[in-house]
Amino acid sequence: MQAFVGSEPHLSTMAHIDDWCDEATFADWEQSSAGLPDWQASYRRLIADGQSASLTHATDAHQTLAFPAPVEAS
Repeated sequence: MQAFVGSEPHLSTMAHIDDWCDEATFADWEQSSAGLPDWQASYRRLIADGQSASLTHATDAHQTLAFPAPVEAS
């Protein structure tokens, strides 16, 4: 992950994040399996451990991590 964060296209994208986004939150964690976590697990981690980027025009949800839970297709 660190290699991606320190290289393109992430670097040039992050230079514009304040212009393009009103919410930008991330969470880092390690897990024992190589598979991707499901949406609900990812959401729980985002709410529990999320770090919000500094944004000029952030929404209230961005500041408080009060994002709606993901809706899964039935």
